Amino acid sequence: MKYIIDQRKIPISPFFCEDKKGKIFITFNGGHINLSKLKKCRKALNFLIESLDNKVIRALNTEIDLSNKQYYKEQMNELEPTIPKKIGYVYLIKQDKYYKIGRAQNIKSRVKIYKTENPKPIKIILQNQVDDYIKVETELLRKYKHKQYRGEWFLLNNQDVKDIEQCLNKVKI
Repeated sequence: MKYIIDQRKIPISPFFCEDKKGKIFITFNGGHINLSKLKKCRKALNFLIESLDNKVIRALNTEIDLSNKQYYKEQMNELEPTIPKKIGYVYLIKQDKYYKIGRAQNIKSRVKIYKTENPKPIKIILQNQVDDYIKVETELLRKYKHKQYRGEWFLLNNQDVKDIEQCLNKVKI
């Protein structure tokens, strides 16, 4: 049985706050309190106190927690920054037994940097120009995270390299 406080379209939502001394403060929808609102809340609280037990309260709290988690998850998804699509390169280079999955807008200068900074020779295995290079690289990094050695360096096998090549060929410009 549900207790209806107010039949209006705008619900009355009391908020109870406790200060450090244990004193309870009440506000309604962030607004002012009046006698009518207090009486309606008293009726609803009396109903809840008389009809609920601890088991039901725990179940309600669990439902509220799940609802809040879902709400905040949805809010975070809406707030995720959208990164504009940019044309660039996604590449796979190899040094010894390690592979690096990376991205660059200027592939020649990026490779030059790697050759200068690395004491051992590197080999370009794949390089494809794609429409949304940030997204493509991020998806590959996520897909092979379980094979990550350090940073963007991975211990990949031949099948992994073939799979990456197929993926890049599907999205190349």
